[in-house]
Amino acid sequence: MPLDMTQFHEVFFDETAEHLSTMESLLLYLDPEDPDPEQLEDLIRAAHSIKGSSGTFGFQEMAGLAQEIEARMARVRNGQERLSAERASDLQEACAALRALLAGCRGEGGVSQEATAGDTPPAAPDLKVSFHSTAKPEY
Repeated sequence: MPLDMTQFHEVFFDETAEHLSTMESLLLYLDPEDPDPEQLEDLIRAAHSIKGSSGTFGFQEMAGLAQEIEARMARVRNGQERLSAERASDLQEACAALRALLAGCRGEGGVSQEATAGDTPPAAPDLKVSFHSTAKPEY
């Protein structure tokens, strides 16, 4: 008998909202010119958690965007990419897109749960920097 994953959706929704709040808070206080390594790690960890749980529950748009955030922050952490005020702002927009996707998964807002299975969310195209690449996170 297959496990009905929908029984765990509320826990997923709550935990994802907490991870998003963590990311948004960290981005507010992150110094783009000299990012704190611990803050970067916390951002990467939160994005990684969202990526994994979203993928587990089949919310692929959320998983993909969270993977891009995770990979971008890992490149910053590893010195392969520089963080700027504009890039930090783009990351805040990506968090807003994740929040919109989460609302859609919950059946709230303008994005339906079905739309997250393959359509681009309305908030994603507004990002100034594309978060779509094939880069894998670096650990």
